[in-house]
Amino acid sequence: MKIQSIIAVFCFLLFSVMGAMAQNTGTIEGTATNQETGETMPGVNVSIVGTNQGAATGPNGQYEISGLEPGTYRVKATYLGFSDYLSEQITVEAGASLTHNIQMQETVWQGNEVVVTGSRRPEKLLESPTTIERVSPEDLEMSGGSTFMSSLSNLKGVNYSNAGINTQLISARGFNSSFNTRLLFMIDGRLATLGATGLPQGNFLPASKIDVKNMEVVLGPASALYGPNSGSGVINITTKDPWDDSGVTVSSRVGNQSLADFTFRAAGTVNDKFGWKVTGQYMEAEDFKPQREDNLHFYRTDVTDTSDPSNIFEADVVEDYDVGAKKINGSLYYKLGGWTVSGKYGWSSTSQFSLTANGRNRIEDWKVNYQSLTASNNHWYAQVTRNGNEAGSYQLNQVVTAVQALVNQGVPLSQIPLGDIRESVAFVDDTKIYDSELQYNNTFGDLDLVTGLNYRNMLPESGGTYLDDAGDKDISRELFGGYAQLGYDVVPDKLELVAAARVDENTDYDMQFSPKGSVVYTVADGHNVRATYNRAFTSPTILQSHAFIPVANALGPNYALLIKGNSEGYTIQDPSGSVAGTINPVEPEEVNSAELGYKGVWGQKLFVDIVGYYSWYKNFIGTQIIADGANTIAYQNGSEVEAPNSNFTAVQTYVNYGEAEVQGMDVGLNYYFNDRYSMNASMSAIKLASFTKELGRSDLPLNTPPVKVKGGFTAKDFFTSSTFTEPFVKVNGRWRDSYQYVSGYWNSDVLLDDDNNPNNKAELPSKFELDVSAGFDIMDTGFTVKGSVNNLLDTENVDLLGTAPMGRTFWLSVQFDFDGLQF
Repeated sequence: MKIQSIIAVFCFLLFSVMGAMAQNTGTIEGTATNQETGETMPGVNVSIVGTNQGAATGPNGQYEISGLEPGTYRVKATYLGFSDYLSEQITVEAGASLTHNIQMQETVWQGNEVVVTGSRRPEKLLESPTTIERVSPEDLEMSGGSTFMSSLSNLKGVNYSNAGINTQLISARGFNSSFNTRLLFMIDGRLATLGATGLPQGNFLPASKIDVKNMEVVLGPASALYGPNSGSGVINITTKDPWDDSGVTVSSRVGNQSLADFTFRAAGTVNDKFGWKVTGQYMEAEDFKPQREDNLHFYRTDVTDTSDPSNIFEADVVEDYDVGAKKINGSLYYKLGGWTVSGKYGWSSTSQFSLTANGRNRIEDWKVNYQSLTASNNHWYAQVTRNGNEAGSYQLNQVVTAVQALVNQGVPLSQIPLGDIRESVAFVDDTKIYDSELQYNNTFGDLDLVTGLNYRNMLPESGGTYLDDAGDKDISRELFGGYAQLGYDVVPDKLELVAAARVDENTDYDMQFSPKGSVVYTVADGHNVRATYNRAFTSPTILQSHAFIPVANALGPNYALLIKGNSEGYTIQDPSGSVAGTINPVEPEEVNSAELGYKGVWGQKLFVDIVGYYSWYKNFIGTQIIADGANTIAYQNGSEVEAPNSNFTAVQTYVNYGEAEVQGMDVGLNYYFNDRYSMNASMSAIKLASFTKELGRSDLPLNTPPVKVKGGFTAKDFFTSSTFTEPFVKVNGRWRDSYQYVSGYWNSDVLLDDDNNPNNKAELPSKFELDVSAGFDIMDTGFTVKGSVNNLLDTENVDLLGTAPMGRTFWLSVQFDFDGLQF
């Protein structure tokens, strides 16, 4: 009886304590459901932010977390393939049970991501008939690198070249060059081209990283929907509107190379009808410098003693290697009856160093501005945009050549008026581009329709500084285009056929017809195979048609090199006047491509994307010296082609090389261990299958690494703390094979040749680069701390011949977010 009495007293005390605790603590319970379908979700991890308390939802999606001290909390829920859920502040009272239901949004799982660029309509990535890569909002948040363009570095099939602190270059599927115009660049669906060069705006865009919502890259020909100059694909950047993200964001970043970067974004809405947004950025840094001992930036090939100060080097004539950007962007939005109307203005000023076919340019305060008006609803989209440029730059290779000539005459470097020489070879670009589009899309039963019209007007203006437009010569160009695409579910959810075609009329070239066709077959749920055919054109840019860039003394005293466009063709004569050959005007380049691909999800953890392609190029565009000015002389319209103030003129122009065939494949794997840990890996292989050159043309290199391997690991929410939340660590690595590179002066066979054997093709050495980024939020303060180390192993091999070796870079940023400004 005594033992029984003790047990009874113990149980009484135990239940009394438990009852008291229950009365002094509270409980949160609820149900987790799929926001789209309303179905309950078992196995969702639910936790209380800042504590170690949590639970998993049961078979009916229900959860219960008890024993919470009275106070305010946030509920967090995670599940593989869904966005992380984070509640607002909720209050727990002693002895009370609070019901808090959770709706999970299905967006994180890669196969279910919605893309629009490939078909100009929303579609799941898994079901897209094109090869498309996407940088998600989460990827942007976790990315390191010096600019938002760095976020593209680890994408499958993308050739990424880090050419400076704020110079990142993108290409795809071969034939890279110093001036790559085969990849169309867009932002919010509008053209973003850099003046008469035809180059992508890239980091010249007035947009800043904190305003970028996502980035999509279509790999392969895309002219059927986007028109000329999308022979390698399309990059489309989408920015946030006030309904995506309202409030204030301010970010400050510092790092090595004297990096200082400040960005801000403010956006808000009124009555869910009116919206506004303002963004800005100021960034400055010191770029990496070329090294004398590399013997590349003397802009001549006869230097034997790189330490000899009489051999003029690029760094001898540059004031400094300071780079930077200033940006401002403003937008107004109005919603009315299903329509959204927006007006946007942006301005940027960028300083950097850029590669050309003949050396490097010093870009100083290159200004880009745009004004855009857009109207859209569920079926219609219309936009009109004006892009303007105000360029201030000079050609470093010309300055080096001019200074070298004076030094050779005995003039000390300290007495040479470098500022005057820079001014004499400066070029301006006040080009204006008007871009407009009207698009209609709708679904009629199992038939999807997308159709539209384009008009572009390019008005180049260089004042004769690098284009043949002196004396108000008209070299403007207009483009009219129309396209239509039909998608039909032959067997719903099983077999889809897509056909598209576009016709473009260019004032300088014949009509272009770009067809596209694809078949997408669902073998099983989550497993799709596709076959696609595309044709695309790359029209010669204004620069390639009308360049006029004399480089005095480039080949010797009074012996100039003239880079000249090719809109009219040339006759080549020997000194006696006999015709040695003819050069036809440069024509648009054409590529036809066939693809076979597979996308699939295995076990809800592994996403596989495989594509193989074969491309046929016709009239491939490249540069070539067509006359040396001594043994062969170039004539145009019966007159000798001459550079000013020179006795001899070698002429370099743009020509059609002939025909080429390229084959390649890309393999991508994304594996999700759980909702916290994931990894990705990709491999790309490409080769020049054949090349048939026209008479007199040089051999054509692919200018692309034959093999690229990329991989990464991401960890997020891997610890809980009452102070630090949303922690992440992201590690990316990429390796590329060695490859031959020829683009004008930048010829690896010449500049990297160490054995004087012409049969041994010199190559850029292979390169491995490792990047790490990490960050966390500070609980309930709005502050986020991030850090990044790029090129962790301090590899100095370059991505492109001519860029300065880039060592390790690192930065640390603090960002403040205030949610609000919704009235």
